[in-house]
Amino acid sequence: MREQLPSLARTDAIQGGVALAAAFIEQHPLLFMEGGSELFAYLSMEECQFCAHEQERAQQAVDERGYQVGGEFVVYKNDAKFRFDLDQLDEPLLIVQFEVCEPPYTFVNAAGEITDQGGDTYIEVGLALLFRDGLWRVGEFGTRTIELTVWEDVPPEVRDMLERE
Repeated sequence: MREQLPSLARTDAIQGGVALAAAFIEQHPLLFMEGGSELFAYLSMEECQFCAHEQERAQQAVDERGYQVGGEFVVYKNDAKFRFDLDQLDEPLLIVQFEVCEPPYTFVNAAGEITDQGGDTYIEVGLALLFRDGLWRVGEFGTRTIELTVWEDVPPEVRDMLERE
């Protein structure tokens, strides 16, 4: 499994944790596209309830709606935020946040019919990583949808100001 990660993600450096977090997020759509991801499971610690729930939810979605097509996450790595939290546990806890774009996707059943669709959303993703067995691993994972402002909802005076620039 380790060899599937970017080389930086296999280090104990903070940058390694950030790289691993991005690789983990990029694995998430594979749960729905392929019915699972060994790498997602490998990087998820037993304590990560969200990770276990997502794996179960993905299997249920595949069973009921078929496989997901499209929707590969785009992780904005250059805007990553991270910090250490040494107060919560006896071991260092690295908290990493990214903004992620989930492009449109569809679910397609065995007959080739589209059974569901979604995506075209922006999400803020947060992960809590612990360094275990020589590798950063995911102990918690959370998301929050980012509501984007629609151009038509911007007040005319603000639009005029922005268009002048």
